[in-house]
Amino acid sequence: MANIILRGSTWHARLSIPAHLRPAFNRREFTQSLKTSSKPIATKMAIDKVAMWKLELAAADGDANAAELLAAELRTKALEEGERGTYADQASGMTNAAAYAEHFADSLPDGQKQRFYDVLTGRRSLPFDNWVIDWADTVYSNHKTNKMAIKDVRGVSTYAPALDDVTKANLRRWLRAETRSRKTVERALSFTRKYWRYLQDIGVAPDESYPFTDLDLPDTLQNPSDSRQPFERHDLATLLEGIAHDTAVYNTAVIALYTGARISEVMALCGSSYVIQDDHKCLYIAGTKTKAADRYVPLHPTLDVFLQNLIPKNADDWLIAGVRSKGGPDRRADVLGKRFGRLKTKLGFPPTKVFHSLRKTFITMCEQAEAPEGVVADIVGHEKQTMTYGLYSGGSSIKQRARVIESLSFSAVNFTLQRLK
Repeated sequence: MANIILRGSTWHARLSIPAHLRPAFNRREFTQSLKTSSKPIATKMAIDKVAMWKLELAAADGDANAAELLAAELRTKALEEGERGTYADQASGMTNAAAYAEHFADSLPDGQKQRFYDVLTGRRSLPFDNWVIDWADTVYSNHKTNKMAIKDVRGVSTYAPALDDVTKANLRRWLRAETRSRKTVERALSFTRKYWRYLQDIGVAPDESYPFTDLDLPDTLQNPSDSRQPFERHDLATLLEGIAHDTAVYNTAVIALYTGARISEVMALCGSSYVIQDDHKCLYIAGTKTKAADRYVPLHPTLDVFLQNLIPKNADDWLIAGVRSKGGPDRRADVLGKRFGRLKTKLGFPPTKVFHSLRKTFITMCEQAEAPEGVVADIVGHEKQTMTYGLYSGGSSIKQRARVIESLSFSAVNFTLQRLK
């Protein structure tokens, strides 16, 4: 770590201050003894210290959010020091953190200074969207979903900029101003509700506050009729034959059809994804929508035979090879999805039938086979919405999932696969 230096036998944390900010701090660098001769311990100790210094630099450089965050950190430290009886001035009862806050506030412009003091004294809460990136990175591993979640929460924060502003009245004001489709607004509301629960879990938002309950979407929201539709059973042979010349697209579509997996999940499969679990051949799917979507999907006998030609010798190599993206591995699914879209359009399929429609086809087949909904949810990686199964159940067994998958009839598809071999 570049931010520690050994002086004598003791490690110190250090951070250089940019030249234009040195007058505000009256020094060229931050430095502080870590009081240890162990480099690993010093490295770990320096992380929080350097992060705090960087926050101070950002605040001094005019970042209003950084100034408010620093005020919150100093408020917390001042309260902790007060409980321990650690004072910079015993007579006045001023703690070290409070004294530093007073000194730092003098370097801020008047507008920022007032907001700094408002947070420092507890009169104002922190920005609502302050933790949104940490939350999205924790919950959504899929690049597209991650960015969408961040964007939606920040859209709501326009109407509720601070934590104290997250009230039912402000949320309703946001909903009344929405002009997007009902489905899009429902998605944004779902993301924001999950974000609020995250804030409660980390102790930032009060547990007793429920601003997202009983929120009705306005009747004025658009309700488009062109939602995604599943491919019908009689569509499948035409579709697979029509895309067969693009090997990567074809292989991805077959895997998605037989497992109900999302395109991003299929593209993330590698040689090591093919496993034996509870005496059943499975694909281990690392969920890309949410981390709760990690799952084992037993193989339909036909898919198992099909995969034997795809499994690479190197366990780390992709199952779907030959697809590259300038945006890196996370964007391979976007590249292949566009190729699929062009091919299915040439075959005459409407805009309502997309790659995700294969997932809908799989789930439709499960329902028509009268498969238990909870088992199907475990196969496709859906969170269960009921209290009993969603909160208390450990999930269905591999044997139950295999029984559902093996009951599905892909007769027209099987015939097509045989002809294409």
